[in-house]
Amino acid sequence: MKGEQIEILKAIEKFIRDNGFYPTIWEICRLVNVKSTRGVHMYLKRLGELGIVENQGALLGTMKITKKGRDVIKAYEIIG
Repeated sequence: MKGEQIEILKAIEKFIRDNGFYPTIWEICRLVNVKSTRGVHMYLKRLGELGIVENQGALLGTMKITKKGRDVIKAYEIIG
């Protein structure tokens, strides 16, 4: 996984832990200091293809981090 993907994944996980719900695209942009919503969409699409996040419905706000995604977060926390 690329560093940007990990940063987005960790930012999403922290946002959910702090707020109890999934961040919007704009919130993700702000959290990882990315100006392009298209870029964030591309990263989220790739994370979905990798099985790290999954969409629970038609709305982006229903996306969740999978068990594989949580395992990836833990692994990156251990190795830095």
